[in-house]
Amino acid sequence: MVGSLVHEALAAWRFLGEGFDQWAEARAGTYGLTDPRQLRDAVSRVRRLLNRFRAHPLFTEMDQADHRLHEVPYSLVVDGQVESGVIDALYLREGVWTLVEFKTDEVKNEAGLERLLATEDYVPQVQQYIAAVEQLVGQEPRGLFCLLNCRGKVHIEEIGR
Repeated sequence: MVGSLVHEALAAWRFLGEGFDQWAEARAGTYGLTDPRQLRDAVSRVRRLLNRFRAHPLFTEMDQADHRLHEVPYSLVVDGQVESGVIDALYLREGVWTLVEFKTDEVKNEAGLERLLATEDYVPQVQQYIAAVEQLVGQEPRGLFCLLNCRGKVHIEEIGR
């Protein structure tokens, strides 16, 4: 649920400020969270991840983009099969498209990062998104896998096809 709230905030490019806690608590309620202590804890965790991202250079790069899209749906026919998905963020800066896949998984150490990249389908997912964006905009984008909770900081993996 914290991951969903972080994604919602990123999609709305909504960060901390007046009304943020009330918004986050209301959104958490839609996921069934009603206990006041749990609500405060969830909002605190969301706030921490968003603050961490805002302090990272990727935030500034995205914030200053010429064009930025969030939660970009796509459907393509690949080898006779329809592939579809939703790209967390896609932005154009200085003529280069970049896609970003955000994840909130907690990674505590290097071994955990290696395990995550080896066992989850995150890298193939980003590669699929790269292929989709290339077909849609006619240019191979830069692909970024952005872990917001990796050893207490933001970790970026650049992914290629």
